[in-house]
Amino acid sequence: MLFRQVILPRYLVREVWPLFAAGLLLFVLLLFLDVISTAAGSALKNQTSFLTLGQYLLSYLPQVLRRALPLAIPFAVLLALGRLAKDSELKVAYGAGVRPLALLYPLMFFGLLVSALAFVNSAFVQPAAETLFKQTQYRVFYNTDLPRYQNMYIKSDAVSGALFYAGTVNQNADGRSALLSGVMVKQKNSTYTALNGVWDLERKTWLLENATEYQSPELPPRQLARVTFPYKAPLPTTLVPETLSLNVLWDNLHSSIYSGTELRKAWFDFHRRFADALTALFFVFAAGAIGLLLRNQAGAFIGVVLMIFGFYVVWTAMPSLVGFNALAPWLAAWLPNFMLGLLGLSLLRRLW
Repeated sequence: MLFRQVILPRYLVREVWPLFAAGLLLFVLLLFLDVISTAAGSALKNQTSFLTLGQYLLSYLPQVLRRALPLAIPFAVLLALGRLAKDSELKVAYGAGVRPLALLYPLMFFGLLVSALAFVNSAFVQPAAETLFKQTQYRVFYNTDLPRYQNMYIKSDAVSGALFYAGTVNQNADGRSALLSGVMVKQKNSTYTALNGVWDLERKTWLLENATEYQSPELPPRQLARVTFPYKAPLPTTLVPETLSLNVLWDNLHSSIYSGTELRKAWFDFHRRFADALTALFFVFAAGAIGLLLRNQAGAFIGVVLMIFGFYVVWTAMPSLVGFNALAPWLAAWLPNFMLGLLGLSLLRRLW
């Protein structure tokens, strides 16, 4: 009884976690190789300081961990179970009355711990590092600071129904206002255009200077020295979902800030943070079910390759499907995990 309840689960976890650590290091290095090689070349060309280069690589690490943490799970679980099968240790356990399903429970607990770590990384650490990553990326590759402008900004106000357009939005250094060029504000009964304007981020207004007002074809246009419109949305550079903490993203999703494709992508990012965190648990379930049915290490290695390749192909395709409105954001975020879950469930009946 002690063998089943304490010794065997501990022994199984001791087999898995060193392989998990090795797999995590392997995937981090693989995902970093291209970044390091390209960043090093640009840093030498632009004479970027070692501090900036180090900040760039360190701020990129949470992105790498978001992918590497779940991918290391099938690597560890399948290779560990393949080794136990090769040495007939699984046969001995089964002969002692241990059901294959009982070996899945300690693996699921290990996957839950990895999922908790992945959630902290994707929900809080990565958003905090994303802004630094974008800033240092421009310094490394373009030898300049992150530009404070955005081309062709279009936003509709859900309350007033007005449409706000600017050809260029250029944030001032103080962060309290932004200069607008090529401006148009379209309301229900009139349209205003101007070459220049000011977006006051504190007062939450758009100010058009030397504006032209068009009301109807019968009336001539009117010239206005200054006209002000209420506008509550924050600067667009602060709205990138990847740079927002989970609670801020949730608040923005329930306001009128996002719309259309922007709204779908924001909801997708929100759901994917939870889905990516739980991918480790789904991988343990599917990889554990496969591994407990294997009889040699060769099958385990093939299983690692097929699982990681198949999952990664589906995972990378989901953002494009959301952008084209081919899948609902929640379904696209969770679909790779659902596929792993269905694979595990299809094999579960053979583990009883």
